[in-house]
Amino acid sequence: MCGRMRITQPAMAVSQRYLAQLTNRQAEMFPPGEYDPGEGLLAVSHDDRGGAEINVITWGLTASWLPPGKLLRHARAESALVKRTFATAARERRCIIPVDAWYERGTRPGVHRGYHAIGAANRAGVALAALWWPGPDAQSPRRLVIVTKEASGAPAQIHHRCPMVSERHEVSTWVNPKCATPKVRQMLGRPSGEEGAFRPIPLAA
Repeated sequence: MCGRMRITQPAMAVSQRYLAQLTNRQAEMFPPGEYDPGEGLLAVSHDDRGGAEINVITWGLTASWLPPGKLLRHARAESALVKRTFATAARERRCIIPVDAWYERGTRPGVHRGYHAIGAANRAGVALAALWWPGPDAQSPRRLVIVTKEASGAPAQIHHRCPMVSERHEVSTWVNPKCATPKVRQMLGRPSGEEGAFRPIPLAA
């Protein structure tokens, strides 16, 4: 479920789209490509001045109880605010990942069993909702997980779960750590996208 992403939007375009400050050279020079868990993703989060900033945050959370080499990649929207692993981040440390598409393996009857690239029908890109954690020290990378929910619309034809997409007008609210918990709960409970908002494209094996 959402095991890879395609990101081609230049960092400067992301900065202009979300009125977010580029904070370092790594973010400014972020290369386009396909990204897997364990790799850094371009992320928009809240900054200390009350605005938004762009950083590269590693996809996947480590935990002592996980087998070696395994990462937590996702948090379910339905339980993010109450599950101990995710609750604090869901309340205080939210971000978005601007992507062209996420990749989903077909599991529904009658669909291509390989991967599908799912992106905006208008090809404008989508903002995936995520939660992030600081590293244990200044030299360690931040880490994030993608929020997922029950799929609806076109993504539901491919898989029963999909990433939570943050609508553009809600991005500043989603990343704001001062956003009240009832509003966060409302966004987490919203359907994953309007009918016709997404377009799945089967990928060659």
